[in-house]
Amino acid sequence: MATRSKELTQAMSYLITSQPFIAVLLMELLEIVEGNQVPHAATDDKHIFLNAEWIKTLTTPELVFVIAHEVLHVIYQHVPTSKNYKDRGIGPDFKKYSHNRMNKAADYVINGTLSESKIGKMPLMGLHNPNVGSKDSADDVYCDLPYEEDQEDNPQPGFDQHLDPAVQHSSGDVKRAISGAANAARAQGNLPAGLERIAGEILEPKQDWKQLLRDFMVTAMGHDEATWSRLNRRKLVVAPHVAFPGTQGYRAGNVAVVVDTSGSIGADELALFLGEVSGIMQEAVPQQAKLFWCDTTVAGIDEIDEYTDMTTLTARGGGGTDMEAAFPVIDEEFMGDVQCCVVLTDLYTNIDVANQPAFPVLWAATTDKEAEYGQTIHIN
Repeated sequence: MATRSKELTQAMSYLITSQPFIAVLLMELLEIVEGNQVPHAATDDKHIFLNAEWIKTLTTPELVFVIAHEVLHVIYQHVPTSKNYKDRGIGPDFKKYSHNRMNKAADYVINGTLSESKIGKMPLMGLHNPNVGSKDSADDVYCDLPYEEDQEDNPQPGFDQHLDPAVQHSSGDVKRAISGAANAARAQGNLPAGLERIAGEILEPKQDWKQLLRDFMVTAMGHDEATWSRLNRRKLVVAPHVAFPGTQGYRAGNVAVVVDTSGSIGADELALFLGEVSGIMQEAVPQQAKLFWCDTTVAGIDEIDEYTDMTTLTARGGGGTDMEAAFPVIDEEFMGDVQCCVVLTDLYTNIDVANQPAFPVLWAATTDKEAEYGQTIHIN
């Protein structure tokens, strides 16, 4: 076993006595490697790499902060998530993925969390935004950061590097480690509120219907490398009417949106749902999309595209409820070529597995009922 430096020994002693949550997670999930492998610090989800000369320039509170920072990358699963985005080539904003931008987003979340929890002291190289902390996600912060074409040519921001994962921790292993660490910290009466919130969200995750809706639609998307296959219509309709390539990235194929107009869906629920779907349409750029207003039959159909504000459309219908009546009409409208269908309903409708269509269906339910087939999410 390699001999630890004086600096690391002091930092570890502080963590064990003062931050048991971080210390237990570190011992359960990670191994610290001192050397010259990296300029400052890094993690690959299995190791924490520390530059031996750099840590000599840090105070003990600063080194504590750095170690805790790398541990939080692991429990947030930032490293494998970043690798997945990099392999896909598309970020959470449906645009070309930026590894540096995700590094910044993840660091803002972690550094804000550690600052809230008063764990160590952030080194001068650390990235900090006072408006970002334990209540935020790296994906959301990523989408809020400005996109810069040349940002991949710039040095990686912050004091650490986020390397490709050397190992994939199972969710069960991570949860067991977090549960044990949280219990140890509670036993000492030393679990900061921000870290308790993180532990709770991982051990008992609350599903965000908006993210589930987005994830469902993303699974139906294919990667279109031929950007000229879809011309930019905004450029074509204004002078000098020059053809420009369209959006490069993930494109949904044919998308159907069904809205229950039986009278049980309130105006607020409808506006919330359609507003979210509109946002996804603008980002995902579907090939063709149509909205089907349905009670016991399809009472009307609206064609929609990425420029359509769906919240301005007028609902049609208002009788009984039979959401499955929309499926044959959808098949006919798209000639059997449907990548996904999203249905907004209270699910007080007859659903028969025998009527399950060939295309995937997501039921966005305004009640706590579950559909007999497809995927169900619950709109709060």
